[in-house]
Amino acid sequence: MAVTALTAFPAHAEKLEAGDVVSLNIVEWRSVAGEMAQWAALKGPYEISSDGALDIGFIGKVETKGREAEDVAEEISARLKDTLALTEQLDVQLSITQRAPVIVGGLARKPGPVDFTSGMTVRHALALAGGLTGVSGDGTMSQYLSIAAQEAQLARQEGDLRLRIARLDAEQAGTSDANFPTAASLGQDGELRVAQEQSLLKLRLDSAKRKSELVDGQVTLLTQEIDKLQQKSKGLDHQRELIAEQRDKVAQLVDRGLSPSNRAIEAEQKLAAIQSQILDVDTAILRSRQALARAENDRLDLGAGRITQLLNDKQKAESELSDVRERLDLQRGLMRLAVPSAIGAGLAGEEGGPQLQVVVTPAGGGAAKTVADFDTRLSPGDLVEVTLSRDPNETAATTEAPQKQATGSNG
Repeated sequence: MAVTALTAFPAHAEKLEAGDVVSLNIVEWRSVAGEMAQWAALKGPYEISSDGALDIGFIGKVETKGREAEDVAEEISARLKDTLALTEQLDVQLSITQRAPVIVGGLARKPGPVDFTSGMTVRHALALAGGLTGVSGDGTMSQYLSIAAQEAQLARQEGDLRLRIARLDAEQAGTSDANFPTAASLGQDGELRVAQEQSLLKLRLDSAKRKSELVDGQVTLLTQEIDKLQQKSKGLDHQRELIAEQRDKVAQLVDRGLSPSNRAIEAEQKLAAIQSQILDVDTAILRSRQALARAENDRLDLGAGRITQLLNDKQKAESELSDVRERLDLQRGLMRLAVPSAIGAGLAGEEGGPQLQVVVTPAGGGAAKTVADFDTRLSPGDLVEVTLSRDPNETAATTEAPQKQATGSNG
């Protein structure tokens, strides 16, 4: 069985972090019954402890630190198989349902926690915290950060929708060879996002195949059952003819006084019994034919319903893509207007004056790091602090690029 990892956040292969809340979807294929069975008792939710351990009941603790969800799901599946002595590996899906928030402090207009989302950057976190205050042109800076964060979010949504449409086209064609956008065109984490959408495509194709095989199996079994019942009916008809002949002969002997009358009664009883069996078999054939008709209708409905759902999903995705692209064009236009003002107003400040400094402290108490790029990626639980440094040398690395941009724009 396939082992996959899904996430409730935008498509992105994130590494698991302490404090993440996850749930499990465990499915077992029961070949004898021809059905899928879910293990709801192990669904969760589970919270990853501060030391990175995930405690899954009777299989014990699973180490998650620095690992991706799919990798952890594979280990859980393997350990369940070994612990329970199963003949086949289970289909385990691990979903991240909740992540630790990013904490924004310092000059943030609204300091405090902001919800973490996949691909979050310093710029995005500051925008969610209301931008900056207490610096020259802080209104302009807040506006710029907000526009930039929205532009980045819309660009990611646009890429995700293009991936979804390509996957839906492949599903409709019944092929795993999807015409996905290139990883480079998707920007940050493009390769990982394509890989995850490819995994989802395979999972959905496998699921559709299993459902189709299940219905086909029902049709085959019912057809075979009807054939067997018809053969049995023919055999019973032959027995009835023989018993009827025997009854007639016994009746002649009784009429001539050559056989006791109770033999005629026994012959009639045998004939009545075989006729009752024939009636039961004919009833069973009728019921099997009705069940076969329902199964064949289910097969048609399954195919037509799946195609209809895929077409509806694609139409919805295309509508969303059109809307996102319109908003993305608007945000990019606003960005072109906002960038020069933001550079002059807040990133560098006056020459020799206080400089803007961004410090990121990783979750779990790692070493704090001054960053020079507002597009630096964040992780769940990170602490982001924005301050003004009075010593220009202290943040030379942080402000060098913005100062050059400001000088160029003034020149």
